[in-house]
Amino acid sequence: MDIEKINKTNYEKYKNKTLKDVVNESKTILEEYKNVLGLFNEEELLSDKFPTGFSWALWKYMAMDLCIHPLMHIMYQYIKRGDYNEFIKETESSKKYFMEYSGNNIKEYYFGDLFENKEEKEKRFKELREIEKNNKFIEEIIKTNME
Repeated sequence: MDIEKINKTNYEKYKNKTLKDVVNESKTILEEYKNVLGLFNEEELLSDKFPTGFSWALWKYMAMDLCIHPLMHIMYQYIKRGDYNEFIKETESSKKYFMEYSGNNIKEYYFGDLFENKEEKEKRFKELREIEKNNKFIEEIIKTNME
């Protein structure tokens, strides 16, 4: 599996679409994915024998592929663009899934690898801190990304 090739293909496909259009299209794709998920029984979902490229139980891989990974990219785009209210809204609405998936590890919200440079990342998270001063969960995400 060539991740770089897949990412380049997806970039070309979506680069001229608005973030809202990408999010809406993603919802349709995610609904289809959920239907596929229903084809597996509990034993299969707990198995780590499927060729996913990871040594995880199938359920965890599917959760990452279906929910966590796409949301990370969407939330990254919100923070990168300075759309902090959308970032906060998306973070709050997905918090339950991220925390269950990660075993309550706030580091799942680390966006540092997506930013092209450290200065830009720090600038965005400092601006987020100014907007959302009293939200302890958002503050933990900020700390995770400022380390």
